[in-house]
Amino acid sequence: MTATEQRLPSFENNPVAKATVRITKAGDGLSESMKLDPQPLHYGEEVFFVLRGRVRQINHRPLSTADGDFMVRQHTVEAEEIVLVAPDQVEQFFVSERTRLKRLQDQAEARAPLPGIDNDEPPPIEDVTGEPNIFGGTFDERGPIDDGQAPAEKPARRPRKGSEAAQLELIATLTDPAELFALMTEEENGKGRKTVLDAAAARVAELAGEETF
Repeated sequence: MTATEQRLPSFENNPVAKATVRITKAGDGLSESMKLDPQPLHYGEEVFFVLRGRVRQINHRPLSTADGDFMVRQHTVEAEEIVLVAPDQVEQFFVSERTRLKRLQDQAEARAPLPGIDNDEPPPIEDVTGEPNIFGGTFDERGPIDDGQAPAEKPARRPRKGSEAAQLELIATLTDPAELFALMTEEENGKGRKTVLDAAAARVAELAGEETF
């Protein structure tokens, strides 16, 4: 259980893993001040406000479909009063908050689980020839193997359909001259590869010789 889950109360026996805040009526909280003492704000100007509000609504929703029963706690805060302040009045609060968040981030990263140690995931196996793996054997470019046993050979890769190698392989299996002539015609109208045409013609002559004798 994380520190966040310990701090946030559960909802209907479901753990709450995240909290959000939505602020409403922010303009209303400032309207009275702007009415009595209007001040111009300029485009791109950095401004600082102090807000006093009240929590008016709390809802819960699922964190995500992938996170099971984990919930998000949604707070709606209604602004009641907003004050425009000088930067030097609040800068110390921003510095303090940045420091606190950085410390929490570092603590979260330090608690992050390591594969194969803090959870059920096995440690990654690097594809390094001859390096030991978790199975007690070695690992080469063709996969894990047992010590003293030769790796299985890779299956032969078939030529890509329509490639020169595939056409030559096909020609060697054809026994009908009509199919060979059709292949030659298709090749002449297509890429016109001399190697393929010569092989087809030779195969036709070979078949004709077989029929003669």
